[in-house]
Amino acid sequence: MFIVSSGRKFYLNDVTNPIRTSPDLYSRYNEKSGGREQIPVNHLGIQPSNTGDCYGGIVNYTSMDSFISWGVGAVAPYMEYVQLKLKTRLTEGNEYKFKCKVSHAENTFYSCYDLGTLFTSTMMTDISNDSFIDVTPQIVFDLESSWNQEDWIELEGSFLANGGENFITFGNFKHSDESRYTIIDTSIGKDDGIQTISYYYIDDFSLRSNNTIDTYYDSEMRTFYISLRDDVVTKKITLYSIEGKLLLSESFTKEIELQLVDFASGLYIYVIESSEGVIKKGKIIRK
Repeated sequence: MFIVSSGRKFYLNDVTNPIRTSPDLYSRYNEKSGGREQIPVNHLGIQPSNTGDCYGGIVNYTSMDSFISWGVGAVAPYMEYVQLKLKTRLTEGNEYKFKCKVSHAENTFYSCYDLGTLFTSTMMTDISNDSFIDVTPQIVFDLESSWNQEDWIELEGSFLANGGENFITFGNFKHSDESRYTIIDTSIGKDDGIQTISYYYIDDFSLRSNNTIDTYYDSEMRTFYISLRDDVVTKKITLYSIEGKLLLSESFTKEIELQLVDFASGLYIYVIESSEGVIKKGKIIRK
């Protein structure tokens, strides 16, 4: 799984579970699981990866009359989420497009149609919670008309950033009583434990800005991040003091990180240019 942001691609270093329950990782090389979490055949079905050699998996529904105990003492409604950290924080007022691929597992009793994507500025760490996250996500998906057990389907949604968002959490944010579902395999009894659930394989998370340029200054790291769309060519960043003195001028391709650790505290002016002229001007307050 990976994140794409503003046209750039980078592998995730920080994949966490926001509550006590945890997502699963399926790998072509996961021999220690005894086949339970391998690709393409695993304990919940048959699913080749969409790209690469691994993908994730999450529970997005358990019935209220099912008692689930998977070594953590969980009681329905049991949910699982995947939380991903972005490389840079999102820019206020910019519109972002989120995409991912999902496929429903075959060997499950239920199929739940509800999934969503939540953007937060801080990491969620409610380790006492093994039920569900009771918030409204910025992006909501309805899989009733696009449900599929054989192929990967693409989910896509956009939202307007408040600014500073640094984490993505993906899963079902509805209580089991409010979730929409159907029974897909009546041959699986409700006493069959782990299979009395709705379960999705997940892969290829991406986030792209619909704007030409994204800029963000991390005051703690004293780093200025710039990222541009792929179709913008010949990019250059120029940095001036408040008096107009040229301090820095660098060319870059898709993105750049300017370290301002050695700069004195104060106000700085930046100018970002392409081959067609100035794209953006702004100020950086170095504290």
